[in-house]
Amino acid sequence: MMVIVLFTTYLLISGLFIGLAVPLVQGRVKPNPWYGFRVRKTLENPDTWYAVNAYFGRRFAVVGLLVAVSGVMLLPLALIPHVGAIGYMMAEHTLLIFSLIWITVDTFRYLRKY
Repeated sequence: MMVIVLFTTYLLISGLFIGLAVPLVQGRVKPNPWYGFRVRKTLENPDTWYAVNAYFGRRFAVVGLLVAVSGVMLLPLALIPHVGAIGYMMAEHTLLIFSLIWITVDTFRYLRKY
């Protein structure tokens, strides 16, 4: 039962990431203090805002897809004795955390161009 809850949660998280990324990639999110890659440099210049948020949004969508695919591919881990749901959760969380760190660092590198 716990594995089903975890699997569903990771699919919902991936859907949320992709859903949040699409408007950023499409340039439909105006500079604001709540949603997007919000740092002083992006908030001060709309051109920088749209370029950096589109860049970030593409990577955020990739992380969403990665979480969904890994959620499916790592599901057999939960069936291994002494690994189970905890091993599955640890693998997914590790992937998720490192992916989010990667896209944040990568977006800051991209921001240096502006």
